[in-house]
Amino acid sequence: MRVVERWPADKLRPTHCFKTILGGYVQREFQANQKAVVNKEALANRLKRAEVNLAALDRIVSNEAMKKYPLPSRLRHPVEKPKYYDELIKAIDDTANRKEQPKGLFKRLFGK
Repeated sequence: MRVVERWPADKLRPTHCFKTILGGYVQREFQANQKAVVNKEALANRLKRAEVNLAALDRIVSNEAMKKYPLPSRLRHPVEKPKYYDELIKAIDDTANRKEQPKGLFKRLFGK
């Protein structure tokens, strides 16, 4: 569950958050393992698969690939518009932190 706790929440789509889905999957798997009556070999295979999945998720959460293969500066800051991605991230954060929904075109034009 530590990987689920460290997984970032999706601010733009809180109802479709991967963190929630992942947490539900982990709980279902633990409950299924507790209820299942299986032989030792099947249980060992399931445990090995769970360990591989946990290691993969842990590598994703800890940004292991980004640390090993950092993004070149020319990709993060293109010559044509060097602040493009910074502005995009700021716009996404501003949208996620907005309290009210934006008005539609009709409401903006006619005030209704």
